[in-house]
Amino acid sequence: MTDSEKKQSSHALRLGVGAFHPLMSVVHPHQLEVLDFCCYANVIDVRSPSEFHDDHIPGAINVPVAIDCESDNFDAKADSDVDAAERAGEVVIRRNIELLMTTQWVSAEVDAEYLIYSDCGGMRSRFFAAALRERGMNVDVLPGGWRAYRRWVSAALLALTGLYDYRVLCGPNGSGQSRFLLALAEAGEQVVDLRSLACHTAALEGVLNIQQPTQRQFEGELIEVLRKLDPTRPVWIEAVSQRLGALSVPQSLVISLLRSQPVFMDAPMFERVKCWREEQPAIALDPVGFVGKLEGLTKLVGRDEFETWRHLARGGDVDDLLERILVHHVDPTYKRSTLRNFAPVADRGVTIHLESLSLDELRLVAGDVSNDDASLPTEARSLHGDYGR
Repeated sequence: MTDSEKKQSSHALRLGVGAFHPLMSVVHPHQLEVLDFCCYANVIDVRSPSEFHDDHIPGAINVPVAIDCESDNFDAKADSDVDAAERAGEVVIRRNIELLMTTQWVSAEVDAEYLIYSDCGGMRSRFFAAALRERGMNVDVLPGGWRAYRRWVSAALLALTGLYDYRVLCGPNGSGQSRFLLALAEAGEQVVDLRSLACHTAALEGVLNIQQPTQRQFEGELIEVLRKLDPTRPVWIEAVSQRLGALSVPQSLVISLLRSQPVFMDAPMFERVKCWREEQPAIALDPVGFVGKLEGLTKLVGRDEFETWRHLARGGDVDDLLERILVHHVDPTYKRSTLRNFAPVADRGVTIHLESLSLDELRLVAGDVSNDDASLPTEARSLHGDYGR
């Protein structure tokens, strides 16, 4: 057992953490020679704000010991004189750390454990760790810094994505997959909500302007979810395209999902329209603006169909508008994609027939799934657990 693993065991006992499944050690921060990130009072990223924004360990706080303009100045000097750049950098970093010690960290917990990292485990993290240790604090420095963490994330994606038994929720827009994932999580099932991690909705691309994380942040958050799952139990996840807005779903995960059991969600059209309206109320506030953002679909649906959408939007007939979009664009697109992607495993698929997409009804169905040892039956049953083929 390595020193980090021994330390991890000690922390687990102190924190009251239960035993993990053996396969959960396939990916663990002790591979980076540190404790599990959750064992630290703070994970401290001492890089510049722009570096932190691009990516950081989930849950980390940014305590920059050099701001962006200072870091840029060091880089410029390093182009001509590396030694001079390091000396100048050390002066600025030590000055900034001293200021931090007399302000932000003056009342920090002495008995707490801290993890510090910089870009590659160099001057910034080393100096800041020394300053905290001088004040009696327990500090670990991430060997290799953020760059080592990113290599670990990349390797973890390959190791973990194919480890689980996925139940892939399939259905066109408005079929309630996100709601059902929430209901399953409440019922104690294991869930990976890709859309939540990506800050993405099932809306038509380009309609909603929502700030998404960077690709690196998305992958880091995904690893934090995956590595805490039990490989002996099914994992519920929504079938999504290879891109969620500006983000790419890791290819290894896409391949695993296409080999997994599909679970098709079927609901009446009026329930799907209602669900869409409830999840995206802004559509009803400005249906004309909503349709205007769909003009790029004209070549796919035809000019006449698009003009019908525009006419319904101008008249405020939101329900009829959404139904036509579902019938003439969303559903055909989904059908083509599903037939292509899940054809090899179609015989393993199960359909959940729903009369309502209300969260209360979905909770009842999720409860039935959970009470059935998380294994989907192959024979037909009714709404509250009838997953007919």
